[in-house]
Amino acid sequence: MDFRGRIYADSPISYTFNKTTRWLYTYGVYTEVELNMLKPKLPVIGSSLYTYILTNSNLEQQYKKIQYTNDIVKYYIYIVFFELGKLKKGAFISIKQGRLSSLDFITIGVDYFNNPPQIGVDFEEQLEYLALLDILDSLNANIFVKVPIYKDATASALQLLLILLGPANESVLYEGNLKDSGY
Repeated sequence: MDFRGRIYADSPISYTFNKTTRWLYTYGVYTEVELNMLKPKLPVIGSSLYTYILTNSNLEQQYKKIQYTNDIVKYYIYIVFFELGKLKKGAFISIKQGRLSSLDFITIGVDYFNNPPQIGVDFEEQLEYLALLDILDSLNANIFVKVPIYKDATASALQLLLILLGPANESVLYEGNLKDSGY
């Protein structure tokens, strides 16, 4: 367990431990019944962010068969571009003093999608990039793959406690990295 309360399995085959194999794991494919059960549970994706992705990326030209009006497809596309942005966030953290918004991640992801990695990029980063493109390939074939959520995608135990118990003051929100999160 790390200082944030996250537990990592220390095993060569653990997808949280082994960065080389983590992108090979899936939990199968959603059935139509499962997809229908998911629809009411999906978070509302800001239409401006989704519009930004479609307007500024060459996604629709590369993946002509994706049903872009489907809410589940919108959610997958949003997550893929957010994850692509997380791959390159290091280059922008110092510029933004560590405060990146959802639009920042999406912007970085769109740029990375339009300008794929070159030879010489970190091997694990290339694997993650290809895995994210594989999700788009699946959407293009109207297949919804169950994929695990990886790094930086869940709140730490400290953040969850702050949300549950309520912060004592504004400085506590800053320390828990929740300052501008709405809590």
